[in-house]
Amino acid sequence: MNIFSDQQDEVDKERITDTNFTVFGKIPKKYHVECESSLPDGRITIRLFEYDAQIALDEGEVTEETLTVTFPNTRFCIFGHTKRHRTK
Repeated sequence: MNIFSDQQDEVDKERITDTNFTVFGKIPKKYHVECESSLPDGRITIRLFEYDAQIALDEGEVTEETLTVTFPNTRFCIFGHTKRHRTK
């Protein structure tokens, strides 16, 4: 899914999330699932918040002068990462 994030010091920047979707039931629930296959670098938390905030804003509702947003339920998957060693 493509998300266009608004940033104060940059033009709209396209960012791609792994997936976000809604499960419909008595109460619809929005999910955002992000996967990482490289070694964690500590920036994933920031990216998750940015994606979640943009998803919430995109689906927010304004009533009178109040913006109401609901953040998605976020899931994060890390796939194994191994170092390859050459053997002689």
